[in-house]
Amino acid sequence: YLLGGFWFFREDLIALFFIIIGFLMKKPLLAFLNKSTVFVFAGFILLLLTTLATFDLNFFANKHMLGSRDAVVMSVSQHGHFLLFIFTALSGSLMLILLSRCIFQNQWMQFFGQNTLILLAMAGFYLHFIIVNIAQVLPDDIGVLLTIFLSIVIALIQILLSWPVIVLCNRDVPQLIGQWPSAKPKRDSVEKR
Repeated sequence: YLLGGFWFFREDLIALFFIIIGFLMKKPLLAFLNKSTVFVFAGFILLLLTTLATFDLNFFANKHMLGSRDAVVMSVSQHGHFLLFIFTALSGSLMLILLSRCIFQNQWMQFFGQNTLILLAMAGFYLHFIIVNIAQVLPDDIGVLLTIFLSIVIALIQILLSWPVIVLCNRDVPQLIGQWPSAKPKRDSVEKR
């Protein structure tokens, strides 16, 4: 129970492993990102091919838990092959990091990057309390284009509903979302004499 139960101790160790790997890779990765965009793009293509080649090897053994989806799902401790999961996860993560270097910077992407933890945390809430109810109302055969359209609309609604949480976390508890508080003058708690 302790390893896979309420506290997800096993998943904590897996997440900690990836945090440590990220910490150790920070300097070499930043050095690589400063190379020419063509070189970084070539690395992106190589990692994309690696991720696509190894993704299907991480089969979803517990299909009875989540229907027939093949995916890595930490909430049910499903990772597929123990070693290939790590390889695929690292290549996929590095691929996205290199992709972020290849696309032009803009304020929207920067906003989403800085608030990813909040949006990710709120997505679980929306999934369990809102999206499930929406999915029950919709017919099963709505078509691909309507599914894409509804997904975009629901994602935009989720972002708008998350806006107050984003503002509050950034203003009041930036450490909780991995950011440093902005430098503000300290209030004197003792009156000047």
